[in-house]
Amino acid sequence: MPTTSPSHNCIPTAEFVYNKENDYYVCPSGEIMRKAGDFITRKNYRAFTYKTPACTTCPIRQDCTSNKAGRIIERTEYQDVIDENRSRVLAAPDYYKLRQQIVEHQFGILKRQWGFTFTLMRGKINVLSEVNLLMIVYNLRRLISVIGIDGLKKKFKDFLFNFLNSFSFGANENRRHFRAPLFIDYFQVIRSEYGYNV
Repeated sequence: MPTTSPSHNCIPTAEFVYNKENDYYVCPSGEIMRKAGDFITRKNYRAFTYKTPACTTCPIRQDCTSNKAGRIIERTEYQDVIDENRSRVLAAPDYYKLRQQIVEHQFGILKRQWGFTFTLMRGKINVLSEVNLLMIVYNLRRLISVIGIDGLKKKFKDFLFNFLNSFSFGANENRRHFRAPLFIDYFQVIRSEYGYNV
């Protein structure tokens, strides 16, 4: 959360204890920092500020802030949710480390390497369609890097053969008794190009 502390070599905000029941902070010197006025409006959120007049005579002021008004802590309206999430992450570091490796990797590639930092479309359905297309491209490139381009081609050929074969007529009663001209053309291509005996 934002504060008026220096950027380095200062008492971190985490050492200021928040009392949720009475809505105030206790600073490392034991002084109570109360809410100062109404909320302030930032770009994407609202927040309250907390401060104490005891900063003027505090013996550790030089280690806490260089602001003439004393140390000021800004608490957003979402701070409870932020704190809860932080506690959850600290309680299961191995889980979130694994999530970074499995889930967040592809988003990092899309944003940092491919430059996908915003969508061209608007609206939930359109944006999801755009993201899904990118995920398809990512998955295809990932498959190529894992099994190679020749391996991917073979997988596609096998899939196409099995898919089209499911529409074939024959002795197997479980197959669908359907064979449209379009599928017949596909079977002819497979037979001539790839050597499958359909």
